[in-house]
Amino acid sequence: MAPGNGNFINMFNVLLVLALASAVRGQFPTVCVDEENMNAKKCCPVPEGFTEECGGEGRGLCDVIVPSPEGDYQPHFWFLADDDRAKWPTRFFNQTCHCKFPFWGYDCSECWFGYSGTECTEQSMNTRTNIMYEENYGVRDQYLNAVGWARGNTSDYSVMLSVYEGMVDENGYVTPNFTEVSIYDYFIWIHHYAIKAVMVGDFAYSLQDWAHLGPSFTTWHRMFGLTMERALRKLIKDEDFAIPYWDWAHGSTTCDVCHDDWFGASDEFGMLSTSPYFSEWMTICNFLDSDNVIYTEICDPREKVGLLARFPGQSVAAPTLPVKTDLGSIMNLDEYDNPPYNTLSNCSFRNGLGGSQSPDTGMSEFITLSSGGIHNHGRVHVFLGSVMADVPPSPSDPLFFPHHVFVDRIFEQWSRLHTAELDQFPESGAKMGQNRWAYLVPFTPVVSNAQMFVRSWDLGFDYQELERNGISADWDEMFTTNVGLCGNRATAYREKPIES
Repeated sequence: MAPGNGNFINMFNVLLVLALASAVRGQFPTVCVDEENMNAKKCCPVPEGFTEECGGEGRGLCDVIVPSPEGDYQPHFWFLADDDRAKWPTRFFNQTCHCKFPFWGYDCSECWFGYSGTECTEQSMNTRTNIMYEENYGVRDQYLNAVGWARGNTSDYSVMLSVYEGMVDENGYVTPNFTEVSIYDYFIWIHHYAIKAVMVGDFAYSLQDWAHLGPSFTTWHRMFGLTMERALRKLIKDEDFAIPYWDWAHGSTTCDVCHDDWFGASDEFGMLSTSPYFSEWMTICNFLDSDNVIYTEICDPREKVGLLARFPGQSVAAPTLPVKTDLGSIMNLDEYDNPPYNTLSNCSFRNGLGGSQSPDTGMSEFITLSSGGIHNHGRVHVFLGSVMADVPPSPSDPLFFPHHVFVDRIFEQWSRLHTAELDQFPESGAKMGQNRWAYLVPFTPVVSNAQMFVRSWDLGFDYQELERNGISADWDEMFTTNVGLCGNRATAYREKPIES
């Protein structure tokens, strides 16, 4: 059963039917980024085997993008009006394919998550498994090989090399400035684009993050993982494939998947020089601007920056990985998020999962590299070091996805345990792009936070050793009565009745 009340179901269905479009990937299909389509602000291709745009009546129609109910940017963030990501994606396109549910895709040739078949009438369920179990080594090897192939195959999507303003002349004519990109590099690029800072005169404003440090942290990365999973599934021609998760919650000082048969062992310089998979793996988008302070420029994915490296356990801030009771503490929190809906939120499951909140007290902590005040998801990034600790380009490391699939499993477990309803996701008050009905940037044309704030089985996937009531096989290790300073805003579940 999808979470939500009657109002949610009605509005969700309206958005789903009216706004479903594109293969839900970031940026835009290559077929749409020519001068004709961009000047018409129209992306409504004719799918292969069809004669009409979007497949025609019964499958999809070309129509205007339904405006997000989120509303305008907050007045004190007036400078966001000039950012291409504001009111996404209408600066580029205002007409896209609107697919009849459950058809999906930028041309309505695909199916919505959890559906399959030529007419999308078959419901499917894939299981994401624990990468450490010997029984799942075959899936591990599939993933390791698939990301390599994804690096060598071109995506159906192109990414921009300049802001929209730089493509438009004084007469308003658009000359597209995009480049094709590999399937894997495309995912690095959109993660970078969702985070990059906004320039306000000579000042770089870095707090407007469309994918982190707020309510959409879980929903944005869920969408990100689903689209990567679908891309790999199509590439290896295996509809049952699901990205395996890396359960890192053991408090270790070493990385148990970082050896050469897996994700690569680091030498004294952090290089994966003997890895059969990643010894020559290049990173992209991990650069600083000329002021050496923060990312503001759009990444050119054709520019390879350096070899992949890791320094597990060498960070003062995160010398060890999280432990199971760290997860148990945030599982006890009753509220998905709380004002001010950022890193200062207290007693917030989302902030605790992200890592800016102490699992012991439930209170927000100021993170410094010397204080060690970083936990759970964020602690894993810092523990691994190098590009994984550099948030915008962190998907350059293929370990990013098994890490984030486990983060999604934690989110899913909390949702089941607390039978989360959509009204837990803030309708307003969060930063732009992170409210309930906001569209996720840069997934195009539109996918809302609400569409991802559902049970995983509504999106066609499940997790190994996770019951529908939220109890997991490692529950005895996770369970703690600790509710920190959150008092009656937390519940220490020892067991939970089966959800109907």
